[in-house]
Amino acid sequence: MDLSRIRGLGFDATCSLVVLDKQFRPLPVNHEGDSRRNVIMWLDHRAVSQVHRINETKHSVLQYVGGVMSVEMQAPKLLWLKE
Repeated sequence: MDLSRIRGLGFDATCSLVVLDKQFRPLPVNHEGDSRRNVIMWLDHRAVSQVHRINETKHSVLQYVGGVMSVEMQAPKLLWLKE
């Protein structure tokens, strides 16, 4: 390969959230309490109100994520779980 022809390199990933207890056992994230379903997928949008509240703070940390958080990021999902 002619390395001089390379103009850029990009990386992309999705991030899902796996919920475990202190002993690393699965914790359910569903109303049925099924611990086999302990993953919140990246495309889960149950944290819409949480992401709005986070963005309304205009906290300086938001500058590191493009100025606003997306509902698909981890912080809104963690806040949703907490609440």
